[in-house]
Amino acid sequence: MRTISILLLMAILPFGLQAQRSVKNFYNQFSRGEETVKFKLPGFLIHMGGGIARKHIDDENGRLAMEMTKYIKNIRILVVEDEDQIERVDTRQFLQDAIQKDNFEELITVRDEETNMSILVKDRKGKKITNMLILVQESSELVMLSMKTNLKYKHLELFIREIMKREKIKIEPPKDAEDKIEMVIPRA
Repeated sequence: MRTISILLLMAILPFGLQAQRSVKNFYNQFSRGEETVKFKLPGFLIHMGGGIARKHIDDENGRLAMEMTKYIKNIRILVVEDEDQIERVDTRQFLQDAIQKDNFEELITVRDEETNMSILVKDRKGKKITNMLILVQESSELVMLSMKTNLKYKHLELFIREIMKREKIKIEPPKDAEDKIEMVIPRA
């Protein structure tokens, strides 16, 4: 019986190791140089830091953002300020691999003259975001945040609506669509 269990574990293990291969490869692609910072934080440190920061932030939006830290299980951060390394990176290929190979879905993409920002998510049955990937690239800097989360779409929607209400931002949906926001953030 023990032999069968070991063989079964050996058969299943490679599939578990495939998870988020593109994110790990991208993270490991950068050497540790003077202008490269990479680190991982476990969830308990994020929760503790968010709790401490929440007490010392005067801004309501900042306090609300710190409240969202309780849904983060761990985070991997990469910051690269070496322009030579950034030029060699094909972020479009990385994002395409994350979508095709790791089953991420594009949530938001913003591009302007010098900055590209993409937020991708991996969810469970459209109700809970299990992984979030944020990539921001400028001409002189690249930032990647990869988070394992326990965030529900309703939490994200409430957070966005609260920020919009506080900042007095109104989004008028196009006349040909009933509710464009639901297309971006599915309701739970």
